[in-house]
Amino acid sequence: MHRLLLLFVLLSFASLSMAIEPQSVADMEKIILGSWSEKLDMEGLITSGVSKYSSDHTVEHIGSIVAFDFKIDFRIRSKWRIEGDTLITEVLETNQPDMIGVGHVERDKILSMTNNNWTYRDSYGTESTAVRLRELSP
Repeated sequence: MHRLLLLFVLLSFASLSMAIEPQSVADMEKIILGSWSEKLDMEGLITSGVSKYSSDHTVEHIGSIVAFDFKIDFRIRSKWRIEGDTLITEVLETNQPDMIGVGHVERDKILSMTNNNWTYRDSYGTESTAVRLRELSP
């Protein structure tokens, strides 16, 4: 009896901790709304920032790129859509046109997505995970 109860508790806990994968584009479009934080370290080139996805299908990326003692701050506004398992963004405005120009399109393959984080592979083959930021209540 105790083994059965222990097994039930363990299975219940495991099912709560498992990520629930979205089943459709509509699910992913709902989950992605809000603010996400990312940090990527590629051999000393560190990119970090926050992306806020809005229901009007715009996203604002604010962050910085740091390499040694050199730092570039960026602010990019794009439009976004999800097709199949791919997030497509197109730059509308940028404060760093030499780094990324208006009209630039990114296609990121969504590998997994939950309410708390999502992982993707960019067009260069780099995998990254974004973590949801919780909104502060007034």
